[in-house]
Amino acid sequence: WCWGNNPFNGAITGRPWPLRLPNEGLQAEQLAAGRAHVCARMSDGAVACAGRNDQGQLGVAEDTPNDGELHPVEDVVGAVHIAAGGDQTCILDADRALHCWGRRNERDQGEGEVPTGLRALPGFGEVAQLSVGAWHVCAVDVEGVARCLGGNGSGQIQPGAGIRLDITELRPLGIGIRIASLEAYRSETCALTTDGRVYCWGRGQGDPRHPEEVAGLTEVERLFPGSMADHRCAERQDGSLWC
Repeated sequence: WCWGNNPFNGAITGRPWPLRLPNEGLQAEQLAAGRAHVCARMSDGAVACAGRNDQGQLGVAEDTPNDGELHPVEDVVGAVHIAAGGDQTCILDADRALHCWGRRNERDQGEGEVPTGLRALPGFGEVAQLSVGAWHVCAVDVEGVARCLGGNGSGQIQPGAGIRLDITELRPLGIGIRIASLEAYRSETCALTTDGRVYCWGRGQGDPRHPEEVAGLTEVERLFPGSMADHRCAERQDGSLWC
């Protein structure tokens, strides 16, 4: 069940509406929502999506009806994790390899680039943690190396670099920390360090040229995703929620 801005009819309603599963014999084990689409990782490792498809965000033919039914994404098998943001969705397969579909924010679509189906991104390595923002994708590999790809108009990947970036390792940021996980937001990225601190960069920071530590926030256990949100939340090791 979902509520809020209904991508199937554009209405904003206070009443939840159901999403129909593609196979009643399967269960949805994880959900991920983008700007105007939602996807579910099923118990058999398949993924099904519903909502708008003008940027290929459903991973199926463009003429797929926007009817409130979850439609299986072509060629996705063995997914173990899913994340969505903006008009893009990404999964990790059983080998921790990263695959995405939908809008390609590292490309200038105004020059004729069209959305693509499922594509592999081997440059991210063996991924341990994944986050998809409104315009960019970030991941940390099993060796602790952090990388991002996509829109950089607000410096959310690398301050001072180009508007769109291919896979970029975040070591050049020069913040001298060990990253445990990343969260990609609308025009900002935040990193949780191995010692429980949080650093953010991109739009909304005091100095967008450099990552800044979130003052007063320590002993953080995890950051919460929010690709289209204008706020950030974290859970501390004592179970308290901070936003």
